[in-house]
Amino acid sequence: MRAFVAIASVSARLCRRIRPTTIPPTNPSVPTQRKHPGVYHDNGGGGVGALPRPSDSAALAPLGGPPNPVQQYVDQRQQQVTEALVDLLAGSLLDPGLVDTREFRRLLSLLDSGYEPPSASQLVYGLLPGRRWGLQQRAMLLLETAQSVSLTQDVWLGHTSCVSVCAHFILNWRLRTVFLAGRYFVDADPSESLHQLLTEACPSMAWRTRWPTRRCTGRLGWPPPLDSKGPFCLEGLGCFAEALQLCVAEGLQDDLCLEGAVNKVSGLVDLARALPQGTLDGVRQAVEYGCSTWHGQLRVVRATANASLDTLQLAAPALGFVPEDVETLRELAELMEPFEEAFNLSRGEGRITASYVVPCIRGLRAHLEAARPFRLASAAGRLAAALGNRLAKFEASETFALCSMLDPRFKLRWCSEEAETRRLTALLGAKIRQAEGGGANNGAGGGEDPPREEQRKSKLFRYMSGPETSQGEGPGTAAAHPQCWEVSSYLATPCLPEGGCPLEFWRQHQGQYPKLAAMAGRMLGVPATAAHVLRMCRVGGRVANPADFRLNGVTFENLMFIKCNQGLR
Repeated sequence: MRAFVAIASVSARLCRRIRPTTIPPTNPSVPTQRKHPGVYHDNGGGGVGALPRPSDSAALAPLGGPPNPVQQYVDQRQQQVTEALVDLLAGSLLDPGLVDTREFRRLLSLLDSGYEPPSASQLVYGLLPGRRWGLQQRAMLLLETAQSVSLTQDVWLGHTSCVSVCAHFILNWRLRTVFLAGRYFVDADPSESLHQLLTEACPSMAWRTRWPTRRCTGRLGWPPPLDSKGPFCLEGLGCFAEALQLCVAEGLQDDLCLEGAVNKVSGLVDLARALPQGTLDGVRQAVEYGCSTWHGQLRVVRATANASLDTLQLAAPALGFVPEDVETLRELAELMEPFEEAFNLSRGEGRITASYVVPCIRGLRAHLEAARPFRLASAAGRLAAALGNRLAKFEASETFALCSMLDPRFKLRWCSEEAETRRLTALLGAKIRQAEGGGANNGAGGGEDPPREEQRKSKLFRYMSGPETSQGEGPGTAAAHPQCWEVSSYLATPCLPEGGCPLEFWRQHQGQYPKLAAMAGRMLGVPATAAHVLRMCRVGGRVANPADFRLNGVTFENLMFIKCNQGLR
């Protein structure tokens, strides 16, 4: 449990170099024989290639007659099962050599004696590259359609280090993420590898001018080797979730009041799985869910604090739980609850995250100012100091502030000072004129007013439970800024409920606020953290480490690319 204060860094992409896959042709002078659906083997020894599959009906039908329905069904089922097998290998990052083992083929024969599985060579040289090629074509089509793309550059350090690039964008008012490429690196500075990675991932796109929004997330926070272009650019800020973890580590380390209780929880974790059914079920469930990260360990602490002292003493008499331990754990759980909420909100996959950064930072500061811990007073002070040291650069970022303003759930409710409100309102108007070329807009009809916001129950956003409209906004602001009618009108309307969807709001109101909607479509796709990587690289409940796999480099690249881009099918 000591790892509770020595948290692991945010995991980054786990993938070796990914090159745009070309489809090797077979020898045209040698007839081809279909060995497996989607795989063609050159009898002349040319190798296996992933080629477009001819029509089954034409291949299986007798000359001049209709296709055989039975053979069509068998071939279709063969293809479906093979595609499911590829999904299994990619989803779990399994070695394709598994399919050649006697045990695996015996299992398949028992499940379906009529299915002929592909060989490992057919998977490695045909099916995996073919699936990846199809996903790459789909990804390039989406990227060419998107108006603005944000790039995250992630670094995984360890025995096997790698860098990767991922694209985030909003298309048809839906947030999309595409894993572009990754590679291993051995140099001390991966900047050159990152530059080559981008060039290889998008060889046919003018990304220097089409992708103005870029930010770098990674454990080391190296600045990207790209020139800054466009009105919105985040360079070298790093990962917000990782910075938040470092705040937690600095605040809780070397705390004597906390050490004894946490050590007892650590001992309880070792005993949790052996406890009888009905005894500390909450602790056992928290342990089974995972406690390798600080927020996972916090779940175990909360479950332990919710148990009665008698139950703890009866279940683990050797640990010697006393009332002071339970009180300390309860204080810790209450003190860290907003930190856990902020961490989870900033890591949401498939949803807007950049707009949470500034409201979360101010919510954490307000929480620590209002907290009155008895046993963990020194820890609360260190947490407050760490917030100022680690998160100040995120709070000062104009891009994150503008993202919060463009989120109809927040707007300017997190801003309490009138001078700052006026400054940010003017900044938003200036960005609109910079991006759209200026010009007054008298507004357009369309869209209904958003519903009034219900009372917030979150501890993290309790400080915003005030007026439902942004401070300092009203009809007078439009006269002061005649070219920012959209800004003043938008900020003067009530906020969306916390559970509302900002992208759906802008889809419905793009006729009423065309310039703001266009800006929201560009900016809200910026991710706050590399949180989605934890999910994409998760295998069996654990984050995949490239050093843990014994895979050929190209095979690992193909499997990871397929795994991360399954949503593109």
